[in-house]
Amino acid sequence: MIVGLICLGINIYFVSSMGVFSSLLVFGVGYGLAEVALNVEGSSIEQKLGTTLLPKFHGFFSVGTLVGALSGSVAASLHIPILYQFLAISVVFVLLVCMVYRFLPHGTGKTEKSRNKRREKHTTLRMEKKVLLIGLFVLGMAFAEGSANDWLPIVMVDGHEQSIVAGSIMYTIFVLAMTLTRMCSSYFLDRFGRVAVVRATIMMAILGVSIVIFGSNSYFLAFGVVLWGIGAALGFPIGLSAAGDDRENATSNVAAVSIIGYTAFLVGPPFLGILGEAFGIRNALLAVLLFVLLSGIVSSITRENTSG
Repeated sequence: MIVGLICLGINIYFVSSMGVFSSLLVFGVGYGLAEVALNVEGSSIEQKLGTTLLPKFHGFFSVGTLVGALSGSVAASLHIPILYQFLAISVVFVLLVCMVYRFLPHGTGKTEKSRNKRREKHTTLRMEKKVLLIGLFVLGMAFAEGSANDWLPIVMVDGHEQSIVAGSIMYTIFVLAMTLTRMCSSYFLDRFGRVAVVRATIMMAILGVSIVIFGSNSYFLAFGVVLWGIGAALGFPIGLSAAGDDRENATSNVAAVSIIGYTAFLVGPPFLGILGEAFGIRNALLAVLLFVLLSGIVSSITRENTSG
């Protein structure tokens, strides 16, 4: 991942499109593997401590996004070359990894295969069905999150005729709402359970997206963006927590659900763009409502595993 990041800066600096593609590929592979490992280990810690942690872990992704955007803006305003920016990020990343690595217990990530083959065969079919339904749930929620990440500023500028600055502010509000929700969600998840919290946030997402589609007043739109951010914040991490309930197959289950989620991030925004060209960008957001409703229908699949 670090190699890909450094090469990306070099290839952007020398304007090599094929080099940029290759660097992004290397970076993406490293990032994807690290993402799955972090989610699996986070899920394992959740199980051992008996408390909800993954949403808070994902909250730090949002914090990193805000820090990266802010530092990138400062670097751009100071006219620092992109190569130096990427090199600085790589150095900071290496230092952070070295600091954290020495605190990891020996053997972290290693698991023993179950010797109970009969039980394994008996549960395989049931778990595969559960993972598919969790994937369907994550698909809808990741689509709601990814659509806002890629299209919310454009919806505000082109759909609601807001200024570019206002569009940027709306997106910042969305990210802040997501970050705070993820950071503060553990108490509610432990007290009320995944399903109740998920359904409440899905209702907020539906209301928020509806306001963004049909609203007009700037303050009302900002309120809708807050609801959208709260509503989309917990779907992905809760889906990963549910996928990790089966400890024997946690790695493959979390990996499968992650792939489905990132597929929604990858395919969803272009799909929304096609709909926007045909029906208008605000009307295209109706697709987001449909996907969130789909997640709501299958939300009971995220229920905690109490079978031990």
